[in-house]
Amino acid sequence: MITHKINNLKYSENEVKLFEELGQTKNLYVFGSPFKLYSYSAEDAFLNEQNGPAADALRRGFKALRDSTCYIMTEEFDELIRMTD
Repeated sequence: MITHKINNLKYSENEVKLFEELGQTKNLYVFGSPFKLYSYSAEDAFLNEQNGPAADALRRGFKALRDSTCYIMTEEFDELIRMTD
């Protein structure tokens, strides 16, 4: 798994691609917690009525984090947030 270290936090390649697609790249540097990043991005996507593969991937990832069904930086989570057409 390819990782990116941003402000002492690690994000997978799929996470970086996801947030780039959502227009949330700057927030990778702003939020000190991945959960806060996913929470903010999910709320933003809802308020702005975003649809499509990236919004669907974000919703799947946020739900998994919120429900504590898997952890970030795992293959399982990376598959959840993989954008598919």
